[in-house]
Amino acid sequence: MKKYLLITVLIIASCLKSFSQYFTEERKRDSLKLDSLKRALPLLKGNEKVNTLIEVSEKFGSFYGLGGFEHRTDSMKLYAQEANRLANKTEYKYGIVKSLLALVNSKSFQGIKDSVSKKDLKEAISIGKEIKNDSILGKAYYLLAGFEDEVGNYKKAIQYFEKAGDFGTAAEVYTWLCMVYTYKGEYEVAFEYGQKSLELAKKNAHTAWGHELVQWALYDMAALYKAAGDYESVMTSLKEARQYGQLHDLEWNMSDGIGDVFLLMNRPDSALYYLEDFKRNAPGNQLGADLRIGETYLSMHEYAKAKQLFKFVVDSLKKSKDPFRPFLTRGLINMGKAYAGENNYKDAFKYAKEGYSIIRYYTDPQFLMDTYKFLGDVYHHIGRNDSAYLYLNRYSILKDSTQNTQFLWRLNNKLNIYKKAAEDEKKKAEIGLLNKDIKIKSQQLKQETQQKYFLLILLSALGLTGFFVYKSIALKRKN
Repeated sequence: MKKYLLITVLIIASCLKSFSQYFTEERKRDSLKLDSLKRALPLLKGNEKVNTLIEVSEKFGSFYGLGGFEHRTDSMKLYAQEANRLANKTEYKYGIVKSLLALVNSKSFQGIKDSVSKKDLKEAISIGKEIKNDSILGKAYYLLAGFEDEVGNYKKAIQYFEKAGDFGTAAEVYTWLCMVYTYKGEYEVAFEYGQKSLELAKKNAHTAWGHELVQWALYDMAALYKAAGDYESVMTSLKEARQYGQLHDLEWNMSDGIGDVFLLMNRPDSALYYLEDFKRNAPGNQLGADLRIGETYLSMHEYAKAKQLFKFVVDSLKKSKDPFRPFLTRGLINMGKAYAGENNYKDAFKYAKEGYSIIRYYTDPQFLMDTYKFLGDVYHHIGRNDSAYLYLNRYSILKDSTQNTQFLWRLNNKLNIYKKAAEDEKKKAEIGLLNKDIKIKSQQLKQETQQKYFLLILLSALGLTGFFVYKSIALKRKN
């Protein structure tokens, strides 16, 4: 599941057409810093050289959102290996553990998760505990989550990052935990992590990636509102994320999410407007854009256009050695729906059956519920009423389950509390601005009053002076 979650994260991140000014400036700073470190290396010895080699490896792999430094995995590995060799030679434990983490990181950028990396992480954790370094332990558990016990290791990573005072990285892990629980349908738990991720992300947004993380946290909250059926609040969260991106020169404009919400609100024309904008600005996620646009055409009963897009998505994914299965199951089942819309239930059944065989890779509750209903309808039309009853029964159970109803009530209750707190905070900010305005106007009024008094005194003084001068002249003439 972690694999598909992170792929989804990277797919959305790759939606952006070009680097913003903010990212470009950070990339330039990284490049200058890297050049400086590489020039210094021949002059260094001992632990200082090990530390610099590790820093060079990390700079080659630094990732500040989309537009971060190019992932030169070969260089990452080369410098990390040399650092590890020198650190082991002198038994420099801090250097050993940091170089092990850098080696694992270099492989992770290549999508390599082998037993050697897992062993290196276990060794890093052992040394980290020995030297009592919370930052190292946080990073080690963060990486280990990609190999085993995803949730447990994420939680351990958060504990160590917070102990180390690294709240920015803690916010990052909170964000991924929110996604994990949302993906699993455990929305109440996801809500707790989502709130925490948003709070910490906003407080620690000091880099381009930090600002993008705020957008991710808002995107997560939007997903939770969507699960609760509160589409108005979904739109509010996405628009806040969009405005935040504009404020900080980020490229992610939330067109994908906004388009999805308009589709849920049965406003397909508005959905198409935003989803086509998403496609124009998403060169790295054309399949995701085509899926969404196809689903919009499906809702408009334009089945030929929908089938064309779904076929392209399915054919493209099947050509891949490791296709993104959440997209594949959506593409296949939606293709079946398009054929059903044309009353071609033979082909509808073929695609629906194939898509359902891999539906475990896409466990969105609403999609699963819709699929059960769709399969029941298809089986009925091909005369297999026993199977139709089975899937329609599953649909009814999922739709009407008491547990689901209780969850929605509790989630809505929590979201309402969160919304009220957000509104209160907004009102406080508005009151603060109003008080500030009143204070400024009061000071201006006070200054104007003082100026009037000063002018009155000045005029009085000039009047008295003129009177005395006149009296003096008049007296001289009389004498």
